[in-house]
Amino acid sequence: MRRLAILSVIVIAGIAIALTGGWFGEQPEPVTLSSVTASAVPNQPGAAHVYLTIENGAQPNRLVSVSSPEAAEARFAGMAMAEPLGLPAGGKPSLSADGVFIELSGIEGELVEGRLIPISLKLDPAGDVTAMARVGKPLDPHAGHAMMAMGDMAKEPLQGAGNMPPALELSANVVDGGIVVDLKTSNFTFDPDSATPVHVPGHGHGHLYLNGLKLQRVYSTHTEIGALPPGSYTLTISLNTNVHQAYMDENGPVAASAKITID
Repeated sequence: MRRLAILSVIVIAGIAIALTGGWFGEQPEPVTLSSVTASAVPNQPGAAHVYLTIENGAQPNRLVSVSSPEAAEARFAGMAMAEPLGLPAGGKPSLSADGVFIELSGIEGELVEGRLIPISLKLDPAGDVTAMARVGKPLDPHAGHAMMAMGDMAKEPLQGAGNMPPALELSANVVDGGIVVDLKTSNFTFDPDSATPVHVPGHGHGHLYLNGLKLQRVYSTHTEIGALPPGSYTLTISLNTNVHQAYMDENGPVAASAKITID
């Protein structure tokens, strides 16, 4: 009986290891969603935009699709969006108004503040991740997404040091599937993050996007991105003030881009 009991324990332990991927391959790292909010779209009954933060695990993922049982249609949208929507390993990208976001349509009932709308993201290889989006204030009808493509636009062009617009150069190199990013700027100084930001001409930070998906803010001339799933990507960095307004020159927002390919 003692030997049988020991064998039973071994079998149960083996099943547990198999289920956790210890024998048959690694299981996908967990992915969590936070700050999930929804805003009704003015003059479009049943339409809402959803914003959230994705905390990716230690392996790269790809956003495949989005759905909601309360919406007739759910899709990813964004002016500069392109496939694939890669999530870097260990990254914390966001679905945001100035990048890729979720667009819901055909929602039944009133989109009153506080209502919860279930959403589900399909990731490859992590699978489905679900959350509840809490409805907040409606979108500002005067702040369209096209005007927020690289950060909030100022009413007048913002100048850098010496009353000249900042300039930016970007180099990106693929290393072990991840990306090393180096920046060269003029008329611009990177400031550290602050809980009480104050506008100083020529100072600020960068917003980093990958195929339109907002990855993070950048506070120095060097940053790194975790490993990505295979595909072709456009990496873009825009320069913004400490209060998140886009610096402008005669061509529009001050930004630089680079093409990268992950095999």
